[in-house]
Amino acid sequence: MALAVVHDLGATASVWLEALLEERLERATLLDLEPRPSGNGFVLRARVATPEAAERLMRASHDALAAKVAPGELARIAERASRGPLVRSWTGDADRAVGDCVGELSSRAPATAPTLVDLERYRQAIFSTKAVALAAVGPRPVLDAVARALRDGEDWPTESVLSDPWPAGDVAGAAPGDPGSAAVSVALRLGDPARALDAAKELGARGSLLVAHVEALEPAWSVVRVVGTTRARGACLRVDLDAAPGNPVTPSDAAGVAALALDEASRAVAGATANPWSLDRGVLESTDPRDAATIAAWRALAMQLEPGPTRVFASYLGSITPDGGGAFARALDEARAERQKPSIELRRAAEVGQGETWMLLASPCATLSESSQTAGLAALTVRALAHDTPELDGVHIEPWVSGTGVGLLAHGTRLGPAETSREHADRVASALGRVLAATRITDESAAAARLRLQADLGQETELLWPVAIEALAPRHPSLLDPRGTWQSVTELPTHAAEVERRALVRGPLRLAILSNSETAQIDGAELSLERWLRPERRRAVDCPSAPAVLPRAAEYEVDPPSGGAAGSRALVAVAVPPSPTGGLPLEAEWTAHLLNREHGWLDRSVRVPGLAIHAEATVLGGRDAAALAIEIVATGDRAREAASQARAVLARLAEGAATAEDLAAARLELEQASALAAVDPRQRVVQLWLGGMAPKPPPDLAALRRFHHDVLAPERHVVVLPRVHP
Repeated sequence: MALAVVHDLGATASVWLEALLEERLERATLLDLEPRPSGNGFVLRARVATPEAAERLMRASHDALAAKVAPGELARIAERASRGPLVRSWTGDADRAVGDCVGELSSRAPATAPTLVDLERYRQAIFSTKAVALAAVGPRPVLDAVARALRDGEDWPTESVLSDPWPAGDVAGAAPGDPGSAAVSVALRLGDPARALDAAKELGARGSLLVAHVEALEPAWSVVRVVGTTRARGACLRVDLDAAPGNPVTPSDAAGVAALALDEASRAVAGATANPWSLDRGVLESTDPRDAATIAAWRALAMQLEPGPTRVFASYLGSITPDGGGAFARALDEARAERQKPSIELRRAAEVGQGETWMLLASPCATLSESSQTAGLAALTVRALAHDTPELDGVHIEPWVSGTGVGLLAHGTRLGPAETSREHADRVASALGRVLAATRITDESAAAARLRLQADLGQETELLWPVAIEALAPRHPSLLDPRGTWQSVTELPTHAAEVERRALVRGPLRLAILSNSETAQIDGAELSLERWLRPERRRAVDCPSAPAVLPRAAEYEVDPPSGGAAGSRALVAVAVPPSPTGGLPLEAEWTAHLLNREHGWLDRSVRVPGLAIHAEATVLGGRDAAALAIEIVATGDRAREAASQARAVLARLAEGAATAEDLAAARLELEQASALAAVDPRQRVVQLWLGGMAPKPPPDLAALRRFHHDVLAPERHVVVLPRVHP
């Protein structure tokens, strides 16, 4: 059985009133009572063994509340109150607002013992059916005895002074705390108790979105407690978070975390079912009948009074300046406003009727900040993320690595007819944001991704490629191959991937959304993504300036791989300057196609004569640096001879050997290849991310010859040959 009392008298009154009733009831019933005081009331509960004991407790409860406080009782009550929990003092207005919201056992000033007059006033205030509830859980004879005692006993007063005042406004502030620690508490005073309880259950669940997000921040935070509580007027939802110890936290950092917690709490409240069943579920789900009775008694006192508008409270306890409270409040206002503003560049298009929604989130900086030592770090990072979380909430995650951008691609179908287009887009965006912003890359996952990347690069041919790429883009090899080199990837420390993930979250980002519905239906999807990127993204940042790339055209020699055929491989390459409009010139792609096509320029020069069993031209790089490279696998030890013939082809093209027939063939074949590639939505969302769905106009013969003249001349050749040992 449980007796619950609610009031507006404060924490000290709770402790003394609970002591008063406990003293009287134990004397009258000889039962052991278990107190649960709070700032806005208390609960006394007991285990009764017989219907007679239950009936006796019911009648004694009325009598204990009805009798005036006698002077002779005061000493015994004071002694019992001194054994109860301590009432702490609030550190400030914000701490008070958050604590009072959930009925924390605290007060504005140090607790002082009430006088006999005060205690009698307290008793009179709570002796009412509006302020007291009794609940019983147990066998039918016990319940019948309780009902009988209530029906046949003396009447209870129905008038009450209970008002449970609604807060006048939002409150935010800070107070100094222990050095080296930081804590944030946020609370929402709500009108709907059912939503508050449902939201608390969602937010506090292991692996919840809030838990995952704050754990991935730098410094990491943890969700210490989530509380949802009903009140006589409305309800409260509170979240407490602690920063990882030993990490410096500024008021701005704390404000970002508070804004995140408030945002997630508001989302959880908005998404709750608001089913009154949520208020009763705690009674039926409790395995301990004492808890069930406690919840039932407190539940009976809820929602008596009309609630007001939602109020927001936030308190920060940590290292602060003299104006720390004001600085935190201002930073919180800014952080909450920032969460409603997009910080990423958005490009979107609709393909009504397509099966999936596609989103590409990537850094347009690509690999601009990578050096010879860190080449491939961004590629390693997104590969590790996609490998660890290939699917989340029905959304598939893939890495995207190119010379123009590095990021993640997400796509997924609707979960069913009940999911709206907006919900579908929000789910894909949320999954994409969660993988990038809230998935820590462990050393183990980075090491596994590094092994896969090394396998893709291939150590055998790596003897040629590092030399060629270093000559084409000195000190910046990942401008040409964003995967880096076998050597650079091998030497990357595994912890660097997690550092790079954070850098990607904080740096410039562009989002392309290819939806399968009207674009109006995906409005707000980018904000679902933004919720994951905050509070790490504090301000707009730009990509670093592209480094100056000065190719070193020359002939280089390398030792053949151990166990490989001497003189069997070679590389011939040229650096390609960006087009006048920026980016990779279309002429480079057309040239590579004409070199590679059947009966094309490479066929006629090295493959058909039998100098090489394989010769393939590849366009490397992207917006900031590019190259055209021909890899040759020669027959026997004829790599030098095959390389000379490949260079001769490039020299003839530089002199204007390309014909109108070559151009027409390339146009037809590339248009067919482009149409075939465009069937894949991956290609279309990439094109959207790059700047649009419309293809670039094809070059004419004059433009192609001009490109060949400027780029393919012999003095621009980088040639890597096998060293011949005597």
